[in-house]
Amino acid sequence: MCKPISGQDSCQSADTTIFVPSQNNTQAQFTVNPTSGATPLFVNFNNTSANATDYSWSINGANQGSSLPFQVFDTAGIFNITLVAWQYDTLCADTFSIQILAFDSLVVQIPNVFSPNGDGVNELYTIRANQDVTFEFSIVNRWGNLIKNGAGEMKQDIPQVLWKGSDALDGVYFLKIVFEQLDGKKTDYQGFFQLVR
Repeated sequence: MCKPISGQDSCQSADTTIFVPSQNNTQAQFTVNPTSGATPLFVNFNNTSANATDYSWSINGANQGSSLPFQVFDTAGIFNITLVAWQYDTLCADTFSIQILAFDSLVVQIPNVFSPNGDGVNELYTIRANQDVTFEFSIVNRWGNLIKNGAGEMKQDIPQVLWKGSDALDGVYFLKIVFEQLDGKKTDYQGFFQLVR
């Protein structure tokens, strides 16, 4: 109600101040360590979301609940990790996703004998891996003399020839090889094999 001020024909009223709480925009966010590796792959998740009160995690669309501190991936594949975060109302939710790559543990078939004798059987010294890898290798004879060395890329389940052994003498040879997987993990192997004609 407006009351006249003495000596004036007009009214004056006090201003009304209304405080409207600022709206905090929800931001879904998380970090992952590691993002790839061989199975079983143990992955830690760190929820770094801002302005959220509630969360919903899922792996490849399957609900994991409101908290996901870690997960162990036992099978190979690509896994989509999704976090939905909101503040009191799901209508104002935000979503964030990261892909995890889990691949089989490295298994390499390395023969212990080969026979380059022209009969068409077991002629080449070859290796085979269950996943794509890069490699560096060296082959030495029993006196430690370098016979062959090299490097390359090996595709999953495709034989990789390391040595033909055409002019080599029968006997024992030593192999040293380093494999590097897609996640940068390196595996060393040292062993011997026989060349038999």
